[in-house]
Amino acid sequence: MEELRGFRNHMENTTFKNRNFGDNQRQTVHQRYRDMKSESTAFHRKTVIMPIVSVIVCALFFFMTASLLTDHTAKLDPNSGNAVTKSQMVKASVLKEANKKGEVVSYLKEGIEIFDSKTDNLEYMLRLIRKGEKGEPFQTNIHYIKKNRVYKNKLTFDGKRFIYKNTVPGLGELKTYQCKSLEWRNVVLTGCKGEKEGNDVLVVPTTISDSKYAETREQILGND
Repeated sequence: MEELRGFRNHMENTTFKNRNFGDNQRQTVHQRYRDMKSESTAFHRKTVIMPIVSVIVCALFFFMTASLLTDHTAKLDPNSGNAVTKSQMVKASVLKEANKKGEVVSYLKEGIEIFDSKTDNLEYMLRLIRKGEKGEPFQTNIHYIKKNRVYKNKLTFDGKRFIYKNTVPGLGELKTYQCKSLEWRNVVLTGCKGEKEGNDVLVVPTTISDSKYAETREQILGND
């Protein structure tokens, strides 16, 4: 801007004074000065605005990306006032139902990590295994949560055989099994009809810590 002002003053003090410039020529020069001034102002605004626009675009991209990764279904827990995500709400709802009925809840992981899956209420399964060893019939549901999806498998013992219907992808074939025994090691069914010998059917994958905790809890329940 200072350069433009200097150019205009120079024209006034030299060219306009020393040459026979008419009003039309003067207006032409002044108009060109105003055009150059507008162009300079626009360029200055562009150099200021562009970085700001870039920052805004980057911020919008960040928040849009974050929105895809963030669970916006979170709600406030009326008791604690803390935000509760969809996965936490699903887990709480399933666990509440399972607690009322004395049923197992398994939080399944993918692939080989399935054997690191955590389990709640595993002590109830241990009690059922004890009943099966005594030949006492029972029926129960096993709840599974996998990627926020809820599944429920039915396990029945009629006094002679165990009937187990699997509906969970990745836990085994989606079918009904008829088996001879239910064992306390990763909770598996053995001697299943149509299965090769040694091909046990995984019912509830468990960790060592969950198994030990369940054994302690089962003893407490047995004393109640």
